[in-house]
Amino acid sequence: MDDSDIGELRSFETELAMLLSEQDVTDLVETLEPGSSAAVLV
Repeated sequence: MDDSDIGELRSFETELAMLLSEQDVTDLVETLEPGSSAAVLV
């Protein structure tokens, strides 16, 4: 993975942060049990 790949990933991260509200993240955290993981489809 080179610097251009990292920049592209950061761009996606920024776009995702703008799609999910703080309440969305709070709801997800409250739903997950400790030690578990999940994926979010947007």
